[in-house]
Amino acid sequence: MRAVALLVLLSVTLSLSAAPAPLPRREQPHGKSPLAGEWTLIRAGDNEDTSSFEGTLSVSGDRLRLCFRGTPHFHARYFFPDGPAAGTIDLWTYHTEADMREGRRGGVCRGIYLLEGGVLTLCLGGRRDRPAHFDARLGELYGFRRTGR
Repeated sequence: MRAVALLVLLSVTLSLSAAPAPLPRREQPHGKSPLAGEWTLIRAGDNEDTSSFEGTLSVSGDRLRLCFRGTPHFHARYFFPDGPAAGTIDLWTYHTEADMREGRRGGVCRGIYLLEGGVLTLCLGGRRDRPAHFDARLGELYGFRRTGR
């Protein structure tokens, strides 16, 4: 009886050690995200005169909100598919904050970002295409200056 129990225990241990490794988890912003804080729009597309837009970006936790003239343009949850240092970002966009709380998705945006000092450059492509570089012809191009944390 003891030999059977030992044999079962040994076979379970060997089968678990041969199991495939789990898939890597997508990197979620946790703790203090490098994007966290309040940002003011300084560039939209090829237009560097953004005084008529009055755009702001608020980033807190895994959520962000882009507003123009105080009116939300979109709400989103974001994550870094390749880690924060890679410069890639994916957004699950929502029409309203209530949609975000209730999980009603509006769409997916794949993008790239560059954070240099207090300036954030963000280029958002579509559902399938991630922009290869920062170009307004490849996606929605925004530039922001950090105004607060």
